[in-house]
Amino acid sequence: MDMLHLAGPSFKEVSAKYPNADFVGMHTNFSPEDFARTVAKIAYCAAIFVLGPAPFSNSPIKEVILGKDHHIGHYVGCWEREEIIPSGGWLT
Repeated sequence: MDMLHLAGPSFKEVSAKYPNADFVGMHTNFSPEDFARTVAKIAYCAAIFVLGPAPFSNSPIKEVILGKDHHIGHYVGCWEREEIIPSGGWLT
């Protein structure tokens, strides 16, 4: 992760003001739900690009992407059960 200084005092200024400080850090926010909604939106846009909007006119994923439905785990995540792809792949 790279840090980009956008506003406020610089590290040099703060370290001069607080010379006895033994820690400098930063806080980052990460929301798995927001990230999953981003992934869902990218997939949704790609699907509409390929298939057009008609197949998705009543799709519940729109409410999930907008944060109105909080069941993102039903649509974005991993499969925890048995493999559904044949061991030789789909083209065998």
